[in-house]
Amino acid sequence: MCELDFRKQAIEADKKKYIKAAENGDAEAQYQLSLLYSIYIESDDNHQHEIFWLRKAANQGHVDAIMDLADTYEYGLLVEKDLAEAAKLYRQAAELGNVDAQNCLSYFYFTGKGVDVDVSEGLKWCRMAAEQGAPEAEYNLAISYLNGYGVEINIPEAIKWFRLAGEHGNVNSQCILGDFYYYGTNVPQDYEEAAKWYKMASAQQDAHAQNMCGIMYECGIGVTENLRRAVKYYHKAAKKGLDAAQYNLGLCYQEGTWVDQDLRDALKWFKLAAEQGHEKAKQKVFEIEELLQNNKTQ
Repeated sequence: MCELDFRKQAIEADKKKYIKAAENGDAEAQYQLSLLYSIYIESDDNHQHEIFWLRKAANQGHVDAIMDLADTYEYGLLVEKDLAEAAKLYRQAAELGNVDAQNCLSYFYFTGKGVDVDVSEGLKWCRMAAEQGAPEAEYNLAISYLNGYGVEINIPEAIKWFRLAGEHGNVNSQCILGDFYYYGTNVPQDYEEAAKWYKMASAQQDAHAQNMCGIMYECGIGVTENLRRAVKYYHKAAKKGLDAAQYNLGLCYQEGTWVDQDLRDALKWFKLAAEQGHEKAKQKVFEIEELLQNNKTQ
């Protein structure tokens, strides 16, 4: 017997086990049965069974079931899209302490998605999610304190939440902290601290952070000068389409910074940046095209 046959037998056995428990009112069995119908069981009406058991579990306060049902209404999966119903379900899960639901509900209130816009209510749920360590909520709370959105502007409080969000992997917070420390905005200027946050964001493939790492390594600001690393960072950001990095990489090829001097490669990167409106790159395109033309005629 092949592995697929064994798998089908195992699924059928799970189905029988869960059906019995689900029919006896076991919420976890009802939820697991909905997953079986969603993923494994092939039938013409499996989606109806999936929603039926998902509702059963949600009605008993099964948090994962409530969240899955909320998603189906938010995105119109298997049911007609209903943002008000999604908001109602997210609130139910949020009140049970689910951090993802709290984060979703805060977004709904901030944006008026399925509910009337209510910044104070959005902040309430945002704070609850942030206090549970949700990076996106920590970031949103930081932005609120930075800009005075629903609260008094409080820069130290904003920095605190940006730090927490950044430490929990929020790339936007990492970039903002890098910029703050690099330029001395809202905090004392500290290049080493800026480099720390830029490196964290760069590791998550953020183009702005990669370009800033390139600048810092090229100039030896906050880090030991390393032209090889600088060019490597410029390449990464330039390939993602960041005009500032394309311009910086063009300069490296024009000047022979750790790479062989190559005006045609320089022109290629300057053109890419210029096409995005980078003014200095436009001037470089003019200069190098003129230089190449003069070299041809000599």
